[in-house]
Amino acid sequence: ITLLAVGDVMLGRLVSERAQRDQDLYPFSFIADVLRKGDIVFGNLECPLSRRGVPNKSKSPDLLLRAEPSMAFRLKTAGFKVMSLANNHMFDYGIDGFVDTVKALNEVGIQYVGAGLNERQAREPLVLDVDGLKVAFLAYTYGYPARGRNYGCASATGEAVKQDIEAAKEQAQIVIVSLHDGIEFTEYPLPRIRALAHKIIDWGASLVVGHHPHTLQGIEEYRGGLIAYSLGDFVFDNADDEIRKAVYSRTAISLIKEPLVLNDLRPLEAVILECRLSEKGLEFYRPIPVRIGLDFHPRLA
Repeated sequence: ITLLAVGDVMLGRLVSERAQRDQDLYPFSFIADVLRKGDIVFGNLECPLSRRGVPNKSKSPDLLLRAEPSMAFRLKTAGFKVMSLANNHMFDYGIDGFVDTVKALNEVGIQYVGAGLNERQAREPLVLDVDGLKVAFLAYTYGYPARGRNYGCASATGEAVKQDIEAAKEQAQIVIVSLHDGIEFTEYPLPRIRALAHKIIDWGASLVVGHHPHTLQGIEEYRGGLIAYSLGDFVFDNADDEIRKAVYSRTAISLIKEPLVLNDLRPLEAVILECRLSEKGLEFYRPIPVRIGLDFHPRLA
C-alpha cells in the first residue's frame, strides 16, 4: 500500500481568512490530485477546528490558532485519512476546542491519533486495516501533556513510547510514529530527538514522521527503518512577513540572537513523503518536493 505523509497543516489565522473568501478546495486546490493517490494520507493538524473554547492565557494572542470546523470537509476532500492531533496548538482553546475538532473529523470520516480526554486515550494507537495490511499510528509532542485523567497530548517520554510501540506491534504489522518537536527555523534535529528516533526504530517502528520546525530536516535510513526528522510545513501562513516575525520572536533560536531573514525560503519548502509499505516493512520511499506560495497554497515544486 502507499502512504503519503506531510508535515504541519495549519488552517487558522491568515489561511482561515482566505478560506472564508474562497469556497473552493482552498488551500488544497493544487495538491489534492497528488494526495488522493495515497491509500493512507497522513498529516499533523496544527490547530483545533472550533468556534468555542477559552484561549490559553499564557500564549500571545497572535500565536493562538484555530479554524472553522467546516475545514474538516476540505481535509477529507483533499484526501486526508489520518491526522495527528499531538502538537503545541491543539489545546489552544482548551478542551472545548479539542472536542469540537474530534467531532468535525468524525463527521467526515477522518481518523486521529495523539490526543485525548485522558492519558490512556492520547497514547492509544490508531490501527488501520488496508487491503489486509494492518498499520498502527502513534503520535507524540512536548506540549499540552495528558497526565492520568487529565486531557492533552501524548508526551514523547522514552519508556511510555517504548510501551506503546510494543502494544501497537501486537495489533499491526507496521508501526508509524509521529513526532512534533524540535527548534523552529533550524535545519538539523536536536541530539535528543535523533537519539529518541533511533530508539523508536529499535523498539519496532518502521517509520518516524517529524514536523514542527517549519523547515525541512534530514531523512535518515536507520536499521531497516526510516526517519524523516521534519517534513516542513505543508499549509502555513509563514509566507507573511508579519506572521513570520511574530513566530520567530518567540522561538528558542531567537534567544541566541540569530537574525531573522525575511527572504529565507526554507519555511516555504516542504516534501510529501511517499512510502510503499508491505508485511516486510518499508519497501520504497521518495520525497516529493512542495513549495508553499504567497497565497499559502502548497504546490508541487
